[in-house]
Amino acid sequence: MFFLQFFYGSVVPRHHLKDLHLWGYPVFLLDTKLQQGQNLPMWEARSKKGVFMGFGRVHASDVPLVLNLHTGSITPQFHVVFDDLF
Repeated sequence: MFFLQFFYGSVVPRHHLKDLHLWGYPVFLLDTKLQQGQNLPMWEARSKKGVFMGFGRVHASDVPLVLNLHTGSITPQFHVVFDDLF
């Protein structure tokens, strides 16, 4: 715990330690049709791959910014699963 306080220069609450992820981790985004409650055909992919770029300052502190590998844009995403075993 002391190491994190020294590294960040401030006190890091313990309940947020589980939310710390490394920059550049692969993430999986839920398809937008599924986010809206619609159905997908059976053999269509239900998620897309992206890259974790940190947390945004505009939205809530736990909303990650994700790099879209197809468009190159960085957007806040709410339905994200981190691949912590990468």
